[in-house]
This record gives sequence, structure tokens and C-alpha cells, in this order.
Amino acid sequence: MLIPTSEARGMEHLTGAYGVIEAKLANGNWALGERYSVVDPYLAVFYRWGMRMSIDMPKSFPNWTCHARRIEARPAVQRALEQENISLWR
Repeated sequence: MLIPTSEARGMEHLTGAYGVIEAKLANGNWALGERYSVVDPYLAVFYRWGMRMSIDMPKSFPNWTCHARRIEARPAVQRALEQENISLWR
């Protein structure tokens, strides 16, 4: 019997949690419904972390990817990303 490593188990738990977020964003709205909230840019942080951990976010989480694109299109988010010199996509 193969026992999964703690890293593999952690990734399993993480992708499971990411799946919950993906399902919540299936309606095409913001995280908490029809209105943008502080939760939305926070989800962009987790999205970016997934990308940095080599999770194929666009393929695995297409609803969340659409959400991240809408977040990135907001002028305040663009300014923050520029100031920090970071990207959601790498």
C-alpha cells in the first residue's frame, strides 16, 4: 500500500478547496453574489498562489479564471499589480 506524502496530501486538500471556490464562481457573479466585495481581490491572491504552485488554473478552474480576468480589469487592481510588479498569470 502506497502512503501519500504530506505534500501530495496537502495538494489534494488544496485542490479540493479550490474546487469549492470554482463551484461558487460558476454563476458568473462576484464571490458573494452580484456585488463586488473585498473577497474578490482576495480570491485573486489565492488564484495567483495556485499559478505559482504550477497548478494549471485556467484548465482546472475556468470559472475562477474568468473571475480573475474580471478582477484584473479593474483599474485599482491594475495599479496594485503594477506597484507590486506582479502578475496573476505567472
